[in-house]
Amino acid sequence: MTDRDGYKSVDYAAVTPILVEAIKAQQRKIDSQQREIDEAHRAIFARLRSGKSDGRGAHAHQEFWHCLHWMIHAAVNALASKKVMPAKISSWALVID
Repeated sequence: MTDRDGYKSVDYAAVTPILVEAIKAQQRKIDSQQREIDEAHRAIFARLRSGKSDGRGAHAHQEFWHCLHWMIHAAVNALASKKVMPAKISSWALVID
């Protein structure tokens, strides 16, 4: 808004509901990402507990642990910096399928 003397101002009463809705949308996205992470963890650990092998032996085992380490590292960094994950965690679960 500009007053009659040319000074600019913000109508905070009008901006507040917009900001509240933006925060709600951001929280929904965070919750969704957390559900994806939880789902991927459940799938990974279920696969580990089942003891199923894909026939690739030690290489697959090493690859799996490398990917799991990356996922945990990325999740911790994303949560610490509150940034979006660089890739969908669920796509990494494909390594063990």
